Order: sequence, then structure tokens, then C-alpha cells
Amino acid sequence: MGVYTEGALPGGTEKPPLKFWVLQIFNLMNVILGSGILAMPYVMATVGYGTFMVSLAAVSCLGLFAIDNLTILCEKYGISSYEALAEKALGLPGKMYTIACIYFHTLIAMVSYMIIVKGELPEVLIALAKGGICPENPPIWTNGNFVFIMVLIVFVIPLSVLKRLDFLGFTSGIAMILMGIFSVVIACYSFIVDCETIGDVNIDGMNNASCTTFEEITAENAGHEYSKFQDAVSQNNTDICDLKIVNDLTKFKAITAFPIILFAMMCQESVLTIYDELKYQSRDHLMRIAKISFLMIFVIYSTVAFFGYKTWGGYTISEVLIMYTINFADSPWIILARVCSLTCVILSTPLLHFPNRRALLILVFGEKHEFSWAKWIGSMIFSFTIVVILVGWFAKSLGQMFTYAGIVTANSLMLILPALFYYKLEEDEEQATRKNVSLAVAIFGVLFLIVNLILQVGQDTGML
Repeated sequence: MGVYTEGALPGGTEKPPLKFWVLQIFNLMNVILGSGILAMPYVMATVGYGTFMVSLAAVSCLGLFAIDNLTILCEKYGISSYEALAEKALGLPGKMYTIACIYFHTLIAMVSYMIIVKGELPEVLIALAKGGICPENPPIWTNGNFVFIMVLIVFVIPLSVLKRLDFLGFTSGIAMILMGIFSVVIACYSFIVDCETIGDVNIDGMNNASCTTFEEITAENAGHEYSKFQDAVSQNNTDICDLKIVNDLTKFKAITAFPIILFAMMCQESVLTIYDELKYQSRDHLMRIAKISFLMIFVIYSTVAFFGYKTWGGYTISEVLIMYTINFADSPWIILARVCSLTCVILSTPLLHFPNRRALLILVFGEKHEFSWAKWIGSMIFSFTIVVILVGWFAKSLGQMFTYAGIVTANSLMLILPALFYYKLEEDEEQATRKNVSLAVAIFGVLFLIVNLILQVGQDTGML
């Protein structure tokens, strides 16, 4: 470790001002913090709050270890691209696998964003437009598929066509503020909602003024998980509200809950870009930024997870906000929380599409292809068509998307590849221990991928 010192690149020996630290911590937190926060209460309810805290801490440490490995190699070889490191360490096949992982990871993230729009935006529109009326037939604007496709056409696609989105840079600040408001609302409602009396709510009427039309819309848009939530609540089982330190980890859903944490803590593919743009460039500076960012994300995730779990207990499903429809659909604060999350995901989707399109173009045309509008627009249409198909017909729940992304792409980009890069490229014999640890992490990641993928596919196909 001693050979990698501060100041390997220009600017490393200068003392950065406070503004530098605040901005860079803010930037990295914004990269990490995404739709995965909505599933944190579900993960805690699945494994217990003690197991959740240990798992989140372990994933945070592994994430920091991966960032440290990447930064060491970046300083040693003067490489500031994740894909370039992959090519140097694993050759062209490794580079193509890395780019494919980036493509599918960003694609699944966009799918998760549109699932949130599909489930939450109709609830906001219903709450704002209801006014005591109960239509015999559901209006078209309450159909989740219609709503999210219109959001794509009206907002996302026009922004995604542009060659640059520099003017949307301010949205990272807005997103952090909105997610802060969202977290406060979730925490406050844990003192308002009594888990043991949820079963006393009239499921047939919920909070929609006994309007079965709106109730059916909610169930259709939110998917099978909300139907399970309604069934569980109707059974009025008060034992399900007990908060558990360690839940039954032998259940299938406990095993597949851990990939969701991996997905929620992903940032490694963006870290080298952040490092390359640092005014005060050094491994020590980046690791200090990463440690503080991960600590703050740990606090945010733990807070939302605990208060969401405290509110709903064992009833908790993978999309935390949809549960409030059962008795708080018209609450101004729940509407505000929904608007906050919707604003974040709608503005973030065009930003997320840029690395997605770049990865697809490299996979199809190579890294040195010439720009053309046909390629630019065609690749966008291709990716968003897949998003529409997955969200409209195949995605069963938000948790399912997070699980697959965590098992394959996040696992590869966070655990397997950075560890393999270091093991292959580090030649210093004094770093033998770190190389062995990296190899162990890579092997663990591969086993984790194989076992969890088999279990998840088996569950989804009914074979298990």
C-alpha cells in the first residue's frame, strides 16, 4: 500500500478547499442514490433490521474496496476509463462484457424508473382529480401503461435526443433535496400509521371514497405485489408487525434480497469519471470523498429502511410508497413524497440514457465509430422500446428488476471486475495479500451470481 502515495497526478499535494469536498461528496452521493431507496424497507423487512444493517455495511465496505482498487490502477497506468481498464486487464472480451454490463445495468435502472412512474403517477392524478367523483369506467389517464409511455414521449425522449444535457446538471441538486423531503415524510408517517390497526381498514373502499373503479386501477398499475399486500392486510395478523432483528434467512426471498442492496450501492462504473474530473487529483482525496459519501448514503438508506419497516412491518413490499394508497392516498404529504420521487426519476432517465446509448453504440459499431443522427436516434428508439416492453408486459415488480440487476450487472461491476482488474494488473510482490483478497472477492462474486441467478430464474419460471 505504501507505494501508492498522494500526489501521483498533478494537484495531489495541494490542500483542497471545503467547497471542493462538499461538491465532490455531493456528486458521488447523487450517482449512488437512486430508485433503489424505495426498496430498502422491503429488504429490511425480509431479512430483519440487524441483518440488514450488517449487509449494508458489508456491501459498503466491498464498494469502497472496489473503488480503491480502481483508483490504484488508474494512478499506476494513467487510465481514467472503466472500459479501458477492462481491456488492459482482460482483453477485448473483458471490455465487451464490461460494456454489456453497463448497458444492461443502465437499461434496468431506466425500467425501474418507469415502473415507478407507472405505479405512482396515476395515484397522484387520481388524488388530485378525484374530488368525490367515481367514474363508472376508468379514465385513460389512470392507466399506468398509457401514463408512463406519455411521460417517455413528452419528457424523456425529447431530452434524450439532444447531444448534450449540460443544462440538466442542476437537477442533481434538486434530486438530493427531493429525496431528503421523501425521507422525512416516510420517517414522520412511521409515527402516524399503526401497523397493528392496518387490518381494520376497509380494503374494498380503501381511501378512495368506496370507489371500486379507482381501487381496481391501483391494483392493476401496481402489479401482483400490491395484491399480495392487500391480501395480507385483510388477514389482520398482528404478529406480522413485530420488528425482527434477524428474520428467517432460509426463505427464498431472503436470499434474493441481498442483490437489491448491491444495486442500490452501485457507482463504480462512474467513479473513474469523477476521479478524472477532480481538480485536486489523488487516490487519498477520492477515497476520503468515497468514505464520506458511502457513510451518508448508509445513514439515508438505514433511516428510510427502518422507518418504512416500522410503519408496515411484515406487510412491506418492494415499492414503499404504493402501500400508503391503502389509507393515505389523499394525504398532501404522501402526494408530496410521490411528486418528489417522480420528479427525480423523470429528470434522471435522460441522464441515465446517455451512458446506456454510449455502451450500445460501442457494442454495435465499435469505440471509434463516426457520429450520425441515424445511429443516435436509432439506438435511443431501440433501448426505449425494450423499456416499454419490459415495463408494460414482463416486469412483475420493482423488486424483481432490482434483484436481476443486483445479481448480474451490479455484482459484476462492483465485485467481480474491479477485483479481477487488480489481480491481473498489479505486479508489485508487496501487494500479494491484497491480490489474494481481490481474487477471493472475485470468486465470491462469481458464485454469488451463479447461485442467485439460478434461484431467481427458477422462482420466476415456477421451477422452484
